[in-house]
Amino acid sequence: MKESRYNIFFHMGKNILAYNARTNALAEISQEDYKVIQSIFKDPDSNSTNKLYQDLLYGGFLVEDNFDELAMIRHNMYASRFSTNTLKLTIAPTADCNFRCPYCYERDVLKDKQMTDDVENKIIQMIESNLKSIATLGVTWYGGEPLLERKRIESMSEKIIKLCNDYKVDYFAGIITNGYLLDPDTLLMLAKYNVRTIQITLDGVAKTHDQRRYLKNKGKTFDKIMKNLMDISMLYEEEREKLPNISIRINVDKNNKEDASELLNFITNSPISRFVAPYIAGVYDHKDIDNEYTLTTGEYNELRDRFIEECIDKGYRIDYNTFYPRYITSNCVCDRINSGVIDPEGNIYKCWEEMGEESVCVGQVGGNPISNLPKRYFDYMLFDPTLDEKCSQCIILPVCMGGGCPLRRSRDKVRNCDEQISEIKSSIIKSYKLMNQ
Repeated sequence: MKESRYNIFFHMGKNILAYNARTNALAEISQEDYKVIQSIFKDPDSNSTNKLYQDLLYGGFLVEDNFDELAMIRHNMYASRFSTNTLKLTIAPTADCNFRCPYCYERDVLKDKQMTDDVENKIIQMIESNLKSIATLGVTWYGGEPLLERKRIESMSEKIIKLCNDYKVDYFAGIITNGYLLDPDTLLMLAKYNVRTIQITLDGVAKTHDQRRYLKNKGKTFDKIMKNLMDISMLYEEEREKLPNISIRINVDKNNKEDASELLNFITNSPISRFVAPYIAGVYDHKDIDNEYTLTTGEYNELRDRFIEECIDKGYRIDYNTFYPRYITSNCVCDRINSGVIDPEGNIYKCWEEMGEESVCVGQVGGNPISNLPKRYFDYMLFDPTLDEKCSQCIILPVCMGGGCPLRRSRDKVRNCDEQISEIKSSIIKSYKLMNQ
């Protein structure tokens, strides 16, 4: 037997937390047990009758001499990345938006373009051709602003659900919307068509939000979104279990980082607090290399932690999994073979941040396969951190796998290893505290 290469031990008060990044096992141990464990690692065979020895085996802290943990991680990565059991699609029925948010990464590619019946039919045909070989289909409605094309969502959803029922395939959906058109009737429509999650963005209370998320004509939007949420609050009082979960995303940068708390107070003191889950996300702008207005990783992490503490203090239920490291096999749609982002014209991309960037288009629904796929596609699909000189030696490899977002890693060459390791340890501690509240 030998010690796992992914063991992490660090102090937690008078005791020590033991964590294994490959198995995601976590335990609190005493200083005395830690000393025993170190002796077991030095000479496992002579300590095999010790109860701690069995616990170490169970948690993956101790492994067989001939077990190649790195090879197992590589195997699981490729098994997930190239699995065809699930099909995940992001579908944008329009490239237009009723908002013109200045920090939006789509601001330069938004256009008055809606999906045609021909493109819809080709998408439905593509989905049907896959249903014979998959168990699950997931769709995210996206844009632009997808609710500008509500009828298209209804039409496609009805056809997709019928096909999934015919082929006995599980189906679920979500939608990312600015919330301006989310009235009670629209909410019920989304629920009818198995939309389980809704993400709405508010960037602060009215004054701040309206300066950042305004209509095409510069008109205000906060009051309308809040009216919609207030109008649907009664529906959640009556039949919450049948309705989608709603998250409120607060995009933060240096200009509004102090406004998240004010918005949280506003939400907490309103009826919508009973059915929405607020969270913050850092504004990303690959052009802001020097973080002139975007937050550094450290600044964001500090702000996020403070915001979550405020949520806990105000009675929001924060699950320990909010922080707990996730064993990563594939990051997102970018590095999964059976996933894609489809724009209103039927063009297929690997990342929704790439919509409209013709140089990285990987195909078109109903068209012939592209024989000359863009370099970034292979950057996504073939990047192997287990072969990277630095990553392959890292103790947090299984829960990092090269540093997160494949787009940022490929395009921006972002990899902050020291920050990643520090954040993983911090996340484990925060998770442990939540487990024991």
